Amino acid sequence: KLGGSQTECPKCHKAVYHAEQVNAVGRKWHRACLQCVCCAKRLDTHNLSDKDGDPYCRSCYSKARIIKFSVDLLIAHFLSIQTHGPAGSGYALLGKAGA
Repeated sequence: KLGGSQTECPKCHKAVYHAEQVNAVGRKWHRACLQCVCCAKRLDTHNLSDKDGDPYCRSCYSKARIIKFSVDLLIAHFLSIQTHGPAGSGYALLGKAGA
């Protein structure tokens, strides 16, 4: 808050007055400052999605969810290989011993 009852816009850090404010993702914004963090598309309360407290347009939000899901799958697969890989101290080396 700025100087009593004024709120600071999370994007431009200037005062947001009641007549110009838009409430979204738990904060008060200037209407022009409420934009998707990925593509900068202007948003309103009808076309935005909240991801980790940041505003996203629906398209970028969907892409971010797909990417996160894919990364989570890769991490789970990697951890599975690490914990359920071949028994012993490591992978076998092919070739003659001592060579």
